[in-house]
Amino acid sequence: MTELPQTPTHQAPDPNNADLVDGTAPVKPARKVYESQLELRRNRRRTPKWIFVALFAAVSTVLYYLIVVAPHVRRHVNTAGKLVFIAEDRNTGHSHIWISNIDGSNPKQLTKGDSSEESPTFSADGNQIAFSSNREGGIYQLFVMDADGKNLVQITKNAVPKLFPRFDPVDSTELFYIADGGLNVVNTFTFESDRLLPQTANGPHTDVDQGMSGNDHMLIKSYDLSHTANSKITSVAAVEDFNGINRLVLLPDINGKSIESQSDIAQTPVGGAPSSPIVASDAMTVRWKPDGRSVAVSMIGINGMGGDKGLSAIALFTTDGHIVPPGPFFVVRDKSEGLQNSAFFPDGSRIVAEVWSKADTDQPDRIGIATLPVTGGVPTMMLPSPGESPTVDRAGDKVFVLVFNKKGIRSLVSLDLKNHDVNAVTNSPGDITEYSLSPQGQS
Repeated sequence: MTELPQTPTHQAPDPNNADLVDGTAPVKPARKVYESQLELRRNRRRTPKWIFVALFAAVSTVLYYLIVVAPHVRRHVNTAGKLVFIAEDRNTGHSHIWISNIDGSNPKQLTKGDSSEESPTFSADGNQIAFSSNREGGIYQLFVMDADGKNLVQITKNAVPKLFPRFDPVDSTELFYIADGGLNVVNTFTFESDRLLPQTANGPHTDVDQGMSGNDHMLIKSYDLSHTANSKITSVAAVEDFNGINRLVLLPDINGKSIESQSDIAQTPVGGAPSSPIVASDAMTVRWKPDGRSVAVSMIGINGMGGDKGLSAIALFTTDGHIVPPGPFFVVRDKSEGLQNSAFFPDGSRIVAEVWSKADTDQPDRIGIATLPVTGGVPTMMLPSPGESPTVDRAGDKVFVLVFNKKGIRSLVSLDLKNHDVNAVTNSPGDITEYSLSPQGQS
């Protein structure tokens, strides 16, 4: 039997067979992808917008704090029982700031270099120190640093020297100073300045950069700041040089009008022409009483109280320019002798002051340190030798004084009122020109 040939059969290629069929690899069928799955994948890859907003806000906040806020953050620095002073190097002539315990122990130099510093003063909380320095361009400008010498910030600039800084006793962001013959105030945060005295027809606040504007015959020589208890109003008492005569200027509120003459008040203190000053003299210094309600005005060679130039006296004036009855509590019938640069005891019952024998504010002849009650009486000599800048500690137990040696170099001593001892505070070979006690722990 003849076997018939097999007819080849054609089968569909196996999709799982990797062998070539027609010279090409078999094509796998496409997998179906739905729109909802694509949207889900896109959402997984996209970062929410609020994260970028939050990140930007966080970075901006950090940068703002580091650049703007951090330089002005007030650190607490323990200065209780401490004082700062200026020591002048007799070899280089440079003056620098030192801090030590109130008895002079543990001294530490805070500033160094080829510059000089002047007038160190504590803030009301004792955490910062303001001072004047010629470290930038040789012109004295104002600087503020933490009381341990850290975080130094320059507060003022331009070509006008800035001297005698004092912190506002209410708001430590406000710093008073004398420049171009006027009393000014600068904000240590914004660096904006205003002129307070002498006042012009435009009012108390005149741009410092405008100069004296016709008031060149009136120059502010010294000042003192105060505020009454539980009050946020700062008052100013200043000594104004008016054509060579020292006269009293009062500013009860730094945002208000000054009291400069008897025509500014309803009742004259001790007679005199309506246009005459409240009080004027050849030499004058002012110091507020601790309660802030009156200011002691020390005068030598008076010519504004009854016109008697043969008097030297100390009198209390209220913030509105009235003399406190019964009148001057200290009077000397001599136009060249008297008391100057007084300081109050904490309870306001007594003062301590320099004794002068010449009414020359530029070159006074100091002969001692004396104390007397504000009710009147004869001064008691505490130190029968030249001394200056007396200050009473808040406890009322010690009086600090700068004394002179035979070479005219000053050092700081303390007069113990209980034991009647004189104790050296500074042992520096340099000249101690200024000092300031910390207010911390003295309330």
